[in-house]
Amino acid sequence: MRLFNYFFCAVCALSLLASCEEVIDKVDNIIGGNTDNNDNNGDNNDNNTPEEPDADILFVGVMEVDQNDGTIFTKEAQEVTYKIDDEGVMNIEMRGAKFAAAMPLTLDMTIPGVGYTETADGYVLEAESIVPLAMGGEFAQFTITNLTGTITDTELTMEFMCGAFPVTYTGTKQLSANE
Repeated sequence: MRLFNYFFCAVCALSLLASCEEVIDKVDNIIGGNTDNNDNNGDNNDNNTPEEPDADILFVGVMEVDQNDGTIFTKEAQEVTYKIDDEGVMNIEMRGAKFAAAMPLTLDMTIPGVGYTETADGYVLEAESIVPLAMGGEFAQFTITNLTGTITDTELTMEFMCGAFPVTYTGTKQLSANE
C-alpha cells in the first residue's frame, strides 16, 4: 500500500507540473513571449488573445471641495485618469479621492459616461448628471452634476457639483498610469 501511495503522489506531481507548464505557455503567448501565433507585424490576429488596451493617462493635481460652511477642503496630489470607451464616452477615475477632512478613508471613484468633444487642443468635457461609482456600487447621494472641463496634452481641469458640494480639479499630466 505504501508503494502505491508513493506512485500515486508521483503521478499527481507530474500531472500538476505538466498543467503548470501548459498555463505558463499560454501566458507566455498572451504577453508576446512566444510569437508563434503572431503575424509579421506583431499583432495577435491569428489567435483569440484580446489586444492590450491603451494605457491610462495619469494626471496629478489639486482638488478643492467647497464644504458649504465657508471652508474649502483641499486634497493635494489627487490622481485622475480617463479612458474613452467603445461607446464614445469618457470614464474618469479619481484615485484615492477624499472630499472632506472628516471623511475617514479615501476611495476610488469613477464618473462613467462623461460626454466630450474633441478639439485641436484636446477634449472639452461636459455632463449634466451622472451617478458616480465607488466601492462596488452607485453613490446616488453624490450625483455629479454640471461637469465641465478640458483635457490638453499637459493638463486636466474640471468643475462639477458632487451632490451639494462644488468641486474643482486641476492636474498636470504625468507618465502613463501603468508605468
